[in-house]
Amino acid sequence: LLRSIAASLAPNGTCLLADPRTELEPELPAQAAALGLTWQCQRRPGEYTLVELKKSSIPLGDRTSSGSPVT
Repeated sequence: LLRSIAASLAPNGTCLLADPRTELEPELPAQAAALGLTWQCQRRPGEYTLVELKKSSIPLGDRTSSGSPVT
């Protein structure tokens, strides 16, 4: 799913995902980062988890291993 989202989003694009689980797999943020996506996750009223994925406008090759731009 993350690969499909990363391939589909335009630079600076955003995707929102809702999940009924209280906790998601801990490796998902790192997997998203490896695909050039930022990950923000929060528990919402109504008992669901909302994930916001954003695609960076900085190409993967121009970022450090932490995801920051190379300066």
